[in-house]
Amino acid sequence: MFASHGRSPTVWRGNRSAEAWQAPCKCNSCPGPIRLPAWKVQRFRKNCWRYPRRWTRSRCRLGGDELIALDTHFWVWFHVGDPRLTESVSDRIGRDTVISAATVWEVMLLIEKGRLSSSFSPKETVFKWIADAPMRIVPVGTEIAVLSRTLEFTHNDPADRFIAATAYQAKAPLATIDTRLVGLSWLKTVS
Repeated sequence: MFASHGRSPTVWRGNRSAEAWQAPCKCNSCPGPIRLPAWKVQRFRKNCWRYPRRWTRSRCRLGGDELIALDTHFWVWFHVGDPRLTESVSDRIGRDTVISAATVWEVMLLIEKGRLSSSFSPKETVFKWIADAPMRIVPVGTEIAVLSRTLEFTHNDPADRFIAATAYQAKAPLATIDTRLVGLSWLKTVS
């Protein structure tokens, strides 16, 4: 057996990656917390300078003040360079931007129906947009599906319901000019 050299004996016992510790995640919608091997966790707990505190934080940034969720038209305007995209919203768009999977679906429908022109196929366009400006795409999971039916809406457009529920769950303001969404009392919006 290896000498412990002042470390806990469990650092050297068995497969180092067999045990893992999970950092807590506060949003319940991220792909999961960071998994750390047990030996890194034990070194971190001893305040070792080699294993900084960032290793125990969740990868997810949902719930922060700097987040913004985009409605479909704002995502389209961002990628086509439309002047209707306000400067206050365009300055906030980045890696901390949330878009719903329903937004991706709506863009594909717009291209298929010819309401949005693209020299690529709908699938290629969407993947190109995602690669050009990486954003967090939130899938429509059980919680968002339930929120879309339990929150109070004034209309029945399912895509709008999913997008608004995504913004509500992420605790992020929704960038939209859709009057039906702006009028909702429980939804924070920016334009």
